[in-house]
Amino acid sequence: MAKATKIPKIPKNLSDKDMFAGYVEENTVEAQFMAAEAEAEKKKRAQSVKAKEKALSGLPEDLLFKLEREVMKLQMELFNAGNKKYTLNVKREGNNIIISPKIN
Repeated sequence: MAKATKIPKIPKNLSDKDMFAGYVEENTVEAQFMAAEAEAEKKKRAQSVKAKEKALSGLPEDLLFKLEREVMKLQMELFNAGNKKYTLNVKREGNNIIISPKIN
């Protein structure tokens, strides 16, 4: 005769929280795909917001690109000269717009 295995008693009147105490859900392939899709959607939304901000500037895309490149060059020159704390001032003189650094 085979030995009967003793089945542990199931505790009664436990809350849902108590029943799932110590349970860790396994990371499934589906969960990984859902996380990747959520991350891709987040990046897409961030790029969309950035594009909308650029459109609100009222400048054409190519002009905005040139402006960003020149500001980046100025920042690199300041950094290479050892000026790490500065602010950029923008002022208008007639038809010219001048961006100049103020070193703190």
